[in-house]
Formats: sequence, structure tokens, C-alpha cells
Amino acid sequence: MTNPHIAGGCKRPWLVLAAGLSFATEGTSQVTTLYESDFEPKTYQTGADMLVGADQWTGTNVGQEVHGIDTDIFLGWTGQTAFLGFNTPTFPPQTPRLVEVARPITHDVVSMPIVRFSMLLSIIDSEPIAENMIYLRDRFYVAFRNRDGRRLAAIDFDNTEAGFGIWTSDGVTESYTGADFIRDELLLLDVEINFAANTWSVSLGEDFPILEGARFTATQASLELGEIALLWVLVEGGDNWILFDDIVVAAFPEEAFKVGDVTVGEGGEVTLAWNGVPGYDYQVEYSDDFFESWRTDLPGSKKSVVGGPALLSFTDSAPPPSGVRYYRIVRTVQEEQQQQEQQQ
Repeated sequence: MTNPHIAGGCKRPWLVLAAGLSFATEGTSQVTTLYESDFEPKTYQTGADMLVGADQWTGTNVGQEVHGIDTDIFLGWTGQTAFLGFNTPTFPPQTPRLVEVARPITHDVVSMPIVRFSMLLSIIDSEPIAENMIYLRDRFYVAFRNRDGRRLAAIDFDNTEAGFGIWTSDGVTESYTGADFIRDELLLLDVEINFAANTWSVSLGEDFPILEGARFTATQASLELGEIALLWVLVEGGDNWILFDDIVVAAFPEEAFKVGDVTVGEGGEVTLAWNGVPGYDYQVEYSDDFFESWRTDLPGSKKSVVGGPALLSFTDSAPPPSGVRYYRIVRTVQEEQQQQEQQQ
């Protein structure tokens, strides 16, 4: 069959462009773009083995025509795109059957702990073996690593029949998300990582959430951004491949934590409400002496979040009948996360 990465042909000429793609950083003033690329000719030449070495991209299996730059692969989507896969690579004995490309991205997550990553991608399926119509298929990962090269977390597009679907890894355990993808279709992958809270959210566009406020990494590795990587794990060694384009990586300051609604009931009870995120404990404190001292002995006044972000509330059912009571909410890193940071 014709290799689309060598001859410049389109393996799936009936593919069409998905509509309505966007990235949430537009119009945002407090945003720092860490990296973006559309793989266009001003930086990249078309052809196999033309990705690694350009614009700081690194990779394995150089010279084996297993990664590079394509052009005009999708109908309605003109221009260059990057690819990983298709040809059969060779590996030294006793080494993992794995090909990767990576791009370093260094960032100070202390001052701007929110990192958003967006990328167009498509998992292009293998051609069946003509004699028996068997498809040989593999797995494709989008991984996030720290400056030491340690993998923190990854998203796995498993193209095999046995494990087909979208999986995520926290660096220790891989879990099936319950979501699938459509082969040979252009997808928009959106990822938001909160390094301060060690949480992340993943979606395929605005209408297809996959994770929301889940734990980002369970490793003991330093919690920082060092590089993004795409990996091709050869499970069956098929001629499937991943197309990727329009990468944007941006950083944001963490949204200021503040109390939302404060209401007073008919009996004088006071209710505080606020948005809570995983990774933090919230302690409601009060003062009856005009801020001279703060106390934490109200029953049920310590709150935390289980799972994703949630609206938290606390009701002081017996405030003093006379005088004035002041409240504040103190947010602290949860003990489990604090221990992990100390061990790092």
C-alpha cells in the first residue's frame, strides 16, 4: 500500500474536518503562552523524519520514517500536520517496543499553577491484512513529564480491540475513563492541570468531558512541567498512526479563592457557601472580638472535597443572639498532598 507520509497521498480521502474548534485562552488577559505550533513551513519541512530536530523536538527511532510532517491529510484541513506511527520500526533486543517524540516546555508553576494544553489529533486506523481481514492495532499516549523526564500523567488512546477507548494514567495506575473515540476522525483534546492542587481535567472539546478535577499524578516525582510527549506503544505492530496539530500550551494564575454567598435565615442562622477544589481542606473560623482572636470549634466547620470541584457550604446554626460575629475560611493543602510534596 502507499505510505501517505512518503508519497504525500491521503490514506483516508473521505475524511472531513470537524467544526467548531476553539481554545479557551482567547480574550484572556492573564495568560502566558508557553508553546504553540501549527507545524507550518516557516519552521518545518514536509516529510518523514522532519519533526525531530526542528523547534527543539526530540525523539527516538530517527531515520526509520516513523514520525515527521504530513501535508493536506484531511479534506477541508489544508496545511502541515505532524505524525507518529505507520511504518514498522526496529528495536534493539530486550528493549520496549516504544517510539516517542517530545517537546521540552519549562514553566514556573508556583506563580502560574494552571496550565492548559490543547491539541488537534486523529487516530488513523490500520489497514486490514488482506488474507484474513485482521487489524493490527496499537496504543498512542499523550504524556506530561517533569524536568527530570519523569512521567507525571498521560492520556492513552488505545486503538486495540482488547482495550479500545480512552484511558488515563496518574503515573502509577492506568484507568479506563468509560469514554471512547472515533477512529479516523479529527478530535480536539483539551487538558487543564492545576499544579497547586495536583488535579486535572480532560475533555474532547466543550461537550465531551472525560475527567473533571481528578488527581493528576500519584508519583513521588517533582510536581512541575518539563515536557510534553507523544508515544506509540506497539502492542500488535500495526500500520496505524496518530496525526497531531495546532498545539497550544498556556499558563494562568490560580483563580483567587473567595467566599461566595452569605445568607441569614429566619432563625438567625448564618450560611456560608464557596467553591471547593480537590487537594485542599477548608476551615471555617470565627471571631467574636473584632479580629483579636479566631476560633475553629464550630461543629462541622472543616470541609474538604471528594472527587471533582464542588460547591461547599457551612451553617452556623447558633450565632450569638447579640453582638457581631465575623467569619473567615482558611484554605490549606490536604495532609496527603503535603506529605507527597515533602517527600519530593
